[in-house]
Amino acid sequence: MTVVNNATAITTTVVGGVTYVNINGTKTQVIKGQVTFPAAAIATVTGIAGTAVITLTGTYVAGDQVRVTVSLPNSTQRLTKSFVHTVVTGGTSVTAIATALAALITASITAGLPGIATAINVAGVLTLTQTSTRQPVIGGATPVNVVAYADSTAGVATVTGTATTVSQGTPADLIAEGVNAGAIGLATYSTVLLKAKIDGAFPFIDSDGKTVKEIKFYSTPAITAALIAAL
Repeated sequence: MTVVNNATAITTTVVGGVTYVNINGTKTQVIKGQVTFPAAAIATVTGIAGTAVITLTGTYVAGDQVRVTVSLPNSTQRLTKSFVHTVVTGGTSVTAIATALAALITASITAGLPGIATAINVAGVLTLTQTSTRQPVIGGATPVNVVAYADSTAGVATVTGTATTVSQGTPADLIAEGVNAGAIGLATYSTVLLKAKIDGAFPFIDSDGKTVKEIKFYSTPAITAALIAAL
């Protein structure tokens, strides 16, 4: 369950000797003492998409082949796709080869290839940038989802990269969690994950009387701190 609190103060209500913490007015309540939670909220993080960097070095001749294989998430499965360029006469430089590979991958992106936003060549260095900042897809110092191979006597293809900085607490993150855009009233959010204790029968109660075992709570730093203090 996701709760977005844009400006409502944290309060408590006592009913029958039980203290309820009102985490979004009385729309959603948590029984005090029946929840596990972090010592501090997670601050907003601006995401940075990871990259896989394919560097071509050495000497290539016509007839050599360079293959780039990517393994990408596709719903509940993974999509594996290979891009192969055969070196042609007059196009044996690493820049020409990387440009051809970039064109192949870009065409596939245009046709709907998921996970990769761009494929750009600069002087024989082909950089693939992933689409998502919510999870690592292809990025990392040693990307495991991108493999490059040069079928060449003297040409070499290596893969390095940069890690994804995972986004947290932005409006785009909330929308990805299923929050209606109309419920988002802040530019950034702090996040607290609340989990029911095993011995808590019905720790989380909303205005419809529904109960859940986990809540992801988004609000301002001050309100998330007040929530942690009240629990």
